[in-house]
Amino acid sequence: MRTLKALAELCTFQIKLGELHLPSYELTSEEKKLYDTSSDLFWHLIQKGLEEKVIGQVEDEQVYIDRVQEESESLTRVTLQTTF
Repeated sequence: MRTLKALAELCTFQIKLGELHLPSYELTSEEKKLYDTSSDLFWHLIQKGLEEKVIGQVEDEQVYIDRVQEESESLTRVTLQTTF
């Protein structure tokens, strides 16, 4: 425990509050052949996941679809807020 405390005292990393630090994803050369934007890839992966794990495999598919919609709206709001 003393070693952990000593190590923590050496760390000076700080995160500014009130700012968003969202990662950006750069498409690989292979992905660029298939998708115009990282958003296109994102939605492709969402659709693929729903098809592989939800559609026809769970009792109430709409719960999952609604959750994807809710989360995507949250991401859109955050992204738009950082643009302006």
